[in-house]
Amino acid sequence: MATQVPRSSQRYPRPDDRSCKSVDLVAQLSALSTDLQTSQPPTTFASPAGSCTCPPEMIGPNTVGERTAANAIPPPAETRKEAKQNQYAACPFTHCLYTSDGAECYEPINCGIVSKHFKNHGIKDLGRDTTVTCQWQNCGLEGSRHYYVRHVRENHLGHTWDVGHKPNPW
Repeated sequence: MATQVPRSSQRYPRPDDRSCKSVDLVAQLSALSTDLQTSQPPTTFASPAGSCTCPPEMIGPNTVGERTAANAIPPPAETRKEAKQNQYAACPFTHCLYTSDGAECYEPINCGIVSKHFKNHGIKDLGRDTTVTCQWQNCGLEGSRHYYVRHVRENHLGHTWDVGHKPNPW
């Protein structure tokens, strides 16, 4: 057990204080550790890798006891989805020029709905590395399905990742 340092010697040096050349950080940390200790015993959790003992001050309201669906912390999927929608909120609409059966689609699309829109064109339920040919008017480039939506946003809708959409010069 560490010895307790009297509070009078626990001080931080001021820039103008020339008499205090060093601070006993070990004593300060020991005093802080003593202040943080509580009378509650640590809680042990069972996990596939073994057990983990956590002090009470590290346990949040949703982690006490066994982990179940009822006390699980939900993933922040809503915030990611909202952030993605806000990322494309200012993107202008244009007509889809995806060619199918010799005719263009012409539905209005923007960067925010590209993924959903191209599911209607059959770009769905394909493996990540499946090769897809872009059917946009006069394109024909081949690439993996994983990068198809990015290809459409960057090459056909004009969305650049550094500034989004550049303002029209006219």
